[in-house]
Amino acid sequence: NWNHDSSWDGGTAPNGNDDVAIFGDVISMTRTAFTDTAVTVSSIQFDNPNKYIIAGLGTLNLEAANGTAEIEVIQGNHEFQVAVILNGPTHVGVPTGSSLVFNNTLNLAGSTLVKLGGGDLMFNHRLSTGGGTVSIREGTVSGSGVVAGDVVNAGGILAPGTSSRLSETVPEPGTFWLTLIGAALLIRRGRRRDVTGLIARNSY
Repeated sequence: NWNHDSSWDGGTAPNGNDDVAIFGDVISMTRTAFTDTAVTVSSIQFDNPNKYIIAGLGTLNLEAANGTAEIEVIQGNHEFQVAVILNGPTHVGVPTGSSLVFNNTLNLAGSTLVKLGGGDLMFNHRLSTGGGTVSIREGTVSGSGVVAGDVVNAGGILAPGTSSRLSETVPEPGTFWLTLIGAALLIRRGRRRDVTGLIARNSY
């Protein structure tokens, strides 16, 4: 449970716009952290070859007190099953050989998500941009979901795939069906809190 203070190094669960949540090197198999309430952090780091899944009925809000919020995958393939809301510009870094999957709603809320790193970022649910933008700087953006809004490709790969809707008229500019199946299309391109014990750099 994300909200149990005892689950984290330092004895306080991260929930503030200057907090960093680190899911580190302790786990040896896929593990899930869940929240059934809204939580806020400025940054999330995943640093384990085993998968972390962030789930629950709550929401995960990315908001930096100063500067840009971040989701950083250092290694591994990780997944959000909780709804994620960006309350400001956010950088998502995924290195080559790793992946990050959004399997629930990602609401840009008018903000810009910048994809960095040579790895894969996947959207498997409707991406509600609210006037925001997905900017692909490196790597691949794909998935079986819908991006309804602006997509700017400044050097990565957008893989729209073979959904039947791809052959229809796009309902609005910048709307793309993204699916893992099909051909890839290359377009020109605080406070730190480590989760402890089973979900942690040092123990969760």
